[in-house]
Amino acid sequence: MVLRGDGEVDLGARMKHYVQAVGTAPAGSAVRDHARRKHAALVLGMASEQRGVTPGMRQDLLDAARELEDLRDHSRAAEAYGRAGDLEGEASTLARAGDIDKLDALLVAAQARDRDAHAKHQAHEELGMLLASGRRREALALALASDDGAVYYLEP
Repeated sequence: MVLRGDGEVDLGARMKHYVQAVGTAPAGSAVRDHARRKHAALVLGMASEQRGVTPGMRQDLLDAARELEDLRDHSRAAEAYGRAGDLEGEASTLARAGDIDKLDALLVAAQARDRDAHAKHQAHEELGMLLASGRRREALALALASDDGAVYYLEP
């Protein structure tokens, strides 16, 4: 079934063959592990071709990441977790893979995103406070200076 899947041009048919190979191979065999690896790699490849990740694709990516993690392919598992948006899973598998540079870059990027989100939240709170206290000119100036592209409605 793995060979038939490898020969398929259609990704859907290829996926069916890999799923069937995983289901029919004896548990714990090298053939089953090979089929699981092929299946997970196909899911990861299909996800990389799409722009966004749908909820269904996200679940498939998480399942593939767990499969790859179980097969001790931590670098590909980290990639799958990353595509699925699971920061903790990606960080833990990068740590297991020993890829400290990627782990450091991931944590620095996550910290920057958290810092930006906190700054936006603070700006929104300050804008609400300015509006509630009647300081509309200052609120307008803050809203115009905002870099998040939000449009605020100020009553005349």
